[in-house]
Amino acid sequence: MKDKRTIIIENAIKLFATKGYHSTSIQEIAQACGFAKGTLYNYFESKEDVMLSIMKYYFEKIRLETENIAKNHSLTTKEVFRQQIYFQLKECVKHRDFIEMHIREYAIHVNEEIQEFLIEIKANRLRWLVKCLRNVYGQKIELYILDLATMINGFLREYLEYIILDKKEIDIFLLSKFLIDTMDNLVQGFINNGEYFLKKSDLEEFLQEDNKISDLEMLKID
Repeated sequence: MKDKRTIIIENAIKLFATKGYHSTSIQEIAQACGFAKGTLYNYFESKEDVMLSIMKYYFEKIRLETENIAKNHSLTTKEVFRQQIYFQLKECVKHRDFIEMHIREYAIHVNEEIQEFLIEIKANRLRWLVKCLRNVYGQKIELYILDLATMINGFLREYLEYIILDKKEIDIFLLSKFLIDTMDNLVQGFINNGEYFLKKSDLEEFLQEDNKISDLEMLKID
């Protein structure tokens, strides 16, 4: 049986997805849950608190499954990475209405706590990508690892926009395989060329472990 906090989060996700964050009221969330407005305030201080909790809810769900995939020792490190990418794409497609709302309203300021959490997620994602790339390709890509992490992160974001915003029907299983094959080619290209652009000092603020997110963190850079 779901607890009331989870019921509130799940109903708020649906309302934010259909109406938008700024067009949804606390009263509407409470009504969708079948609760009195005062009951909702027993669990959340404000609508901003609900939104932040939704982000943490999604983040934790993805983190746990991503870690579970990494524990499958029957898979190669490359196959682990591909399955993790596939799972994350699948989750975004599954919740495409909410993700679309988030993308479209991203530029609208909510509050400092939410903005800080979004920055923490960005930093965490960079650290996770660096860890995965190092696991797959080894120390030979160390000079190029930040450029490679930035590139695959950009690829993922753009393909998701095609799927979610532009409503393109894309096979995400084939996409996950294509992205890994593309990384193989990029890695070889960097090694052959010997040049790189980003240095650790350029992204130092993202690479440092942030204590605020330590209880939610995915894999860290060694």
